[in-house]
Amino acid sequence: MTVLELKELMIQNNGLVKQILYQGSNLRGSRPFWYARLGELTDMIEQLKLRTFFFILSCADLHWHDLFRIL
Repeated sequence: MTVLELKELMIQNNGLVKQILYQGSNLRGSRPFWYARLGELTDMIEQLKLRTFFFILSCADLHWHDLFRIL
């Protein structure tokens, strides 16, 4: 199938793009794959009713001698 034939087919069939994206969710590492995993993770968090808070502090740990000693 050529690119031109694919473009014509996509114009004729509006659901084709959704079908292609759905099939792409099975290709590990693709954008649809990770988007599907994000949806699954979001659903799990909502089902468990977990309240999450993620906080990162960045410091120069190799130059902060007390912290380096504790670690």
